[in-house]
Amino acid sequence: MRNDDPFKSGSDGGAGITEYEGQLLLITPVEYVESISTTYGDADAVRVDFVVLDAPDGPEEVEDQLVFQRILIGAMKRQAAFNEKNGVDPQTGYPKMILGVLFQDEARKKPKQSPPWALKEPTDAQKAAARDYLAGRKTEPADPFASPAK
Repeated sequence: MRNDDPFKSGSDGGAGITEYEGQLLLITPVEYVESISTTYGDADAVRVDFVVLDAPDGPEEVEDQLVFQRILIGAMKRQAAFNEKNGVDPQTGYPKMILGVLFQDEARKKPKQSPPWALKEPTDAQKAAARDYLAGRKTEPADPFASPAK
């Protein structure tokens, strides 16, 4: 089996973002999607790309995931709208992102419901890890007038 195929196989997207409980995520909200038909009825979601910065084998990039958890949607909705409209923030050169450790917030749990998913504020060391990751990913735009490499 080849691992370099550029497509996802099958229709099951896995557990989604909740699969990464307790891990440091750098999330790029891509799009706010209203009223998606699900097996539980219509629901709003945010389409995201994210990086698991503390994955066992180094940063793990996860693309095109839908986030349905309400508290997470609330945290990401504005950034998704900005990113849809602008692409990148001219001040930083990056799209709007959110950094945090994913957890289930027992303090916000309602009776007869599971605790909601939320993101803990990152520590200074976690912020530094995210900056280091981004610094390694930033590339200068290609020179359109450069001669092709031979």
